[in-house]
Amino acid sequence: MTVNKPSHWLLDNVSDKDYTKAFEIADTRLVISSLNKTNLNDNEEFEAENKFIQNIADFIELATIDLMAKKDELTDTDKNQLCIMYQHLFHLLRVLPIPDDDIIKIKFIYRLIAFSYLGQKWESGRRYIIDNKNAIIVETMEKDTWDVRMFKNTYSAFIHLIRKETWDDLSNACYIITKLRNDQKSFERLYLDNLEQGDKLGGAYELIGLYHYAKAIDVVTTYMLNGNSGVSNVREQVKFHFDKSIEAAERSFNIEMSLLMQLLKETLLQMISNSIWCVTERINSKVTRFVNSITRASRPIFELLYPQRVAVLEQGLLDPAPRAVVVDLPTSSGKTLIAEFRILQALNQFAEDGGWVAYVVPTRALVNQVTARLRKDFSSIGIKVEKMSGAIEIDSFEENIITENDKNNRFDVLVTTPEKLNLLIRDGIEEKINRKLVLAVIDEAHNISDKERGLTLELLMANIRNDCQKANFLLLTPFVPNSYDIARWLDQDSPKSISISLNWRPNDRVIGAIYPDGSGRNWKIIFETLFTSKEQIQLEKRIFISEQAPLNITRSKLTKGLLAVAAAKELSNRKGILIICPTLDDCWNVANKLYDQTKDEAVDEDVELVKKFISSELGTDFKLIDLLNRRIGIHHSGLPDEIRYLMEWLMEKGKLDFLVATTTIAQGINFPVSAILMITYWQQNKGYSKEMSSRDFWNLIGRCGRTEQSSLGIVGIIIGNKEKKKEEELTELRQYLKQNVEALVSNLVDMIEKAVQLGQELDLSSLAYKPEWSQFLQYITHMFNQCSGIDEFNSKAELFLRRTYGYSHCSREKQVIILEAIKRYGQKLNKNKKNAKLSDSTGFSFETINNIIENAKLLGIDCTIWSGSNIFSQNSSLKDLMGIMLTIPEIRNNLNEIIPSKRAPKGDTLANITIDWVSGYDIETIALKYFGSKSEKALTDCCKAIFGKLINAATWGLASLQKVSPIGVDINELPQKERLRLKNLPAMIYYGVNTDEAILMRMNNVPRGIAVNLGSKFKNQYQDIYKVSPSHVYKWLSELPESEWYSAVPPQKKLNGSEYKRIWKILNGEG
Repeated sequence: MTVNKPSHWLLDNVSDKDYTKAFEIADTRLVISSLNKTNLNDNEEFEAENKFIQNIADFIELATIDLMAKKDELTDTDKNQLCIMYQHLFHLLRVLPIPDDDIIKIKFIYRLIAFSYLGQKWESGRRYIIDNKNAIIVETMEKDTWDVRMFKNTYSAFIHLIRKETWDDLSNACYIITKLRNDQKSFERLYLDNLEQGDKLGGAYELIGLYHYAKAIDVVTTYMLNGNSGVSNVREQVKFHFDKSIEAAERSFNIEMSLLMQLLKETLLQMISNSIWCVTERINSKVTRFVNSITRASRPIFELLYPQRVAVLEQGLLDPAPRAVVVDLPTSSGKTLIAEFRILQALNQFAEDGGWVAYVVPTRALVNQVTARLRKDFSSIGIKVEKMSGAIEIDSFEENIITENDKNNRFDVLVTTPEKLNLLIRDGIEEKINRKLVLAVIDEAHNISDKERGLTLELLMANIRNDCQKANFLLLTPFVPNSYDIARWLDQDSPKSISISLNWRPNDRVIGAIYPDGSGRNWKIIFETLFTSKEQIQLEKRIFISEQAPLNITRSKLTKGLLAVAAAKELSNRKGILIICPTLDDCWNVANKLYDQTKDEAVDEDVELVKKFISSELGTDFKLIDLLNRRIGIHHSGLPDEIRYLMEWLMEKGKLDFLVATTTIAQGINFPVSAILMITYWQQNKGYSKEMSSRDFWNLIGRCGRTEQSSLGIVGIIIGNKEKKKEEELTELRQYLKQNVEALVSNLVDMIEKAVQLGQELDLSSLAYKPEWSQFLQYITHMFNQCSGIDEFNSKAELFLRRTYGYSHCSREKQVIILEAIKRYGQKLNKNKKNAKLSDSTGFSFETINNIIENAKLLGIDCTIWSGSNIFSQNSSLKDLMGIMLTIPEIRNNLNEIIPSKRAPKGDTLANITIDWVSGYDIETIALKYFGSKSEKALTDCCKAIFGKLINAATWGLASLQKVSPIGVDINELPQKERLRLKNLPAMIYYGVNTDEAILMRMNNVPRGIAVNLGSKFKNQYQDIYKVSPSHVYKWLSELPESEWYSAVPPQKKLNGSEYKRIWKILNGEG
């Protein structure tokens, strides 16, 4: 272990060895207490260590005092060193025991909190006082003199000001100061009269100093409450009162008080700089109203985290000049709030143009999660947030969302997936709604390098650059070394990359390997901490986390899964443990083993509610129900979206001790995790495994140890049981952790490289069967459609290519080859412009469109397939449509993976599963009918097939087939009733319901089991459901009497109406 000692002449008196030793002691205490909560006894060694740490801290503190005395002369390097010193002081002092004596305790806590603020880690200081709320309390005693009463009560007000969990804290701080003013009349004269004559002047000055300090607290507290007076005025008031306090302390010759007041002055000035109210003075009224709203929320925000403050107030996030801003900040550093400020700035800047914002997230779950967050934060200031499903189609209700003309009802922010926004952009959304896209927020933007979906994201941004002339970009991502390069791609004139130079993390974490030690049944678990430059704690120690074998099994029979169970059992008092497994089967196996090692917990109403919902969705025998009795949850792609969301909700509420999941949970975890146990850092993907990229790994473990969490975040990676294998895996793991995060690279570079290697004239049509080339060719086709003819396309072809990120990273030789190939491709498009246009509206390549037409003709299918009987009836022609879908490269892989057996033609089986799903059959019935049983395996496979494959692929396929002649029809030529019926058919697959009104319910997060009946009630009240806005539906659901919810529940459902309504509210983010 090595700690870089800050540069200062006073610290030259401390050897590097001793400096490092102090941190090694501190880190060891933190890690040991976090791993097994062993009490550190007040023995001689413990006391000696305390003295050693304090001695090192004294030297550092003296160095900070020296630097602060000349702070106006400090260089940037000096300031950075000073900040690191404060961080080091907080790091060391927090492991020391809190003094028993009240006065000494107050001084200790004051310094500790000050060091956290001045080290840009105020959230750690706040968390410290919350974690130690009982130990830091001081009580005013009857015998206390007035000066002691002042000292104790101003301290109590200060603690409330730091904690500010709710408005009550700030109100209590004000109340304490007000009460002191009243008490002054009763206690001051008596105190001064009782002093010896020689002490009266000094005593009076000390009181004056405390009075000014109390006033400074009052000023800052009032500012935090309402933001009034203006930040400059508040700063001047605080400086004035502290200067008077320091002057009084010096006149009383109380040097200790003078130094303490100087430290507290800088602390409260830093709090003012952190204040969210600072933002309101620089921008517009929308932001002011927004800040007012979030400071009055149930979980208010009063201070910006260091990265947020740097982004918003120091690095020009809200500067309107840059059209592309890449925010490259650590995981869990509050990027959503940063995005909200940029959204408000953009909406205000383009208010007269009716500008709107697209917020792009990678998954369906995140669409709901982000929508709930933005609605909660923006609703009170009149910003309207709507969402669109991840389905690559637009149903009639979504069409209403985007074409709404009423200024009071039209959306300001649209939350959706890259695939959906790409479809909207190519379909000409700006022209349709006559409003400009002014900002595209791309969350998890590092996905641009993802092998499966990265190209979609890149081409979406290229399309926006081409089609949306006023659009700005805000990319949110962690760990991107080449963030400025990305920004320059999107804006060559004034790109901006926002990052932080300080090694800031939302919470401390320790990373280690977990393995057994011993033999037979006499084995223990070791946590071996591993060095990584990315973490503040850089300890390298072997620590036992069990005193004996946690499982009644011999070491030779231990698997990685069992070792994870054993470690989780030993760490169970931490709560909120996430166990990462490589496969779905591993998740169930680990969860079942964990179940055997735990006991049923006391009944909890939230857990009981979720159990009932699972029972209604997946049957009473589904194993997850039993697991929840022991506070164990499951999260993977083999569960319905709603149940996965409810698992996250229970974790957020602290109702689960363990959540067993696959690596897919990494995207957008929004709940507290105190420890992550990884059975592997290899990812499984369609029959093969690959090492997680460094970025994905650090993004995942970044979810552990968030700002609102207590204690140290623990990340344990399970390695081999056998001794030889253990050493090999340890070496590999150490090397893995040392890898640098890779720069973002376009998949297009690799695609072009491989295509050129074929060594022949490049025929792009021959590559269209590959999903990635299909996406690229759709982009080229869209660019062709934007041109008036082939000549314009040829003249602009290279410009279109340059709008992608990958083209500029190819060699000039390869650029020439791909450019010529694209011009040849344009000649093919020019021969059938109609089919080229269809590519834009379907999301299929030009080649796929041509193949669909040929296959339809061969099968004798035409547009009459949509008329007559219900397409989702047992005698419909859906099987023929499914047969065609199975030939479509863009979706056939997903459809093929659904089929559980080859007993029937695939088209027939897919059609039957789809019909049953739309007709309302529950998962349990579908699993029994098509997957052979109602076991966990069958139910898991069924859920994975429906939610992971069918609802995306079949919805996309059906929507596209409606547009391609001879199958397709011109929907605009049909009567309105028929047009709406056809347009909503794909959405019925997506939501698993068979009526239009039920689609409307599902869009508003109503559970599938009750959506049809609630939809009927809604239709009975509104004659034209197609003109009702989603917000109106939400209002109707919110105000619907409970008796109506009860009467909507079908027979045999385990939930009653009240419980269904509660589930609906939770799914809407109101839990």
